[in-house]
Amino acid sequence: MPTELRPSCPKCGSHATAGFVDVSAPPLREELDSGRAVLGGCSVSAESKDRRCLDCGHEWGTIVVDHMDAHDRKLAAERAEHDALAAKRGVWDAQVRPDRWTTCPYCGWNFATYAEMSWDGQKHLSCGTRLRLHLLPPTEEDHRPLKSHNFVNGVCTQCACSKIATEFFGWGCD
Repeated sequence: MPTELRPSCPKCGSHATAGFVDVSAPPLREELDSGRAVLGGCSVSAESKDRRCLDCGHEWGTIVVDHMDAHDRKLAAERAEHDALAAKRGVWDAQVRPDRWTTCPYCGWNFATYAEMSWDGQKHLSCGTRLRLHLLPPTEEDHRPLKSHNFVNGVCTQCACSKIATEFFGWGCD
């Protein structure tokens, strides 16, 4: 783009301006060499600008932020649709094994009920299905005897059993 057609710098009025290019974009040697583009960083935030004056160095513009806002709105709409479909399914029952893992009866994924990225206390986060959890009693293979429990945040550091399950079922390391 000829220099005179480029947006002018709001600080000094120069038309010697360039747009930022994402560092993950394919190489644009001609654009970079001619000054029509400037390499940007790899992280984008609300403070990120999309233009730079090549004369005074001033940076401005919010197009990147506008794209981020549109992307965030799209993700929020997709999540709302996902949650609405999950709400129509209702609450499903799932068995929790002594190791605190369960299988979602809707999607079939195995997940740890103590993993915040998989379970929020009410629903399986991958598919959004609300679950009513039922603890299974342990079998001999589920628990190896150790000397004593060492609970940290409700989980035994020796055998990974939960304090709640131990108190409820009366089994543990002892």
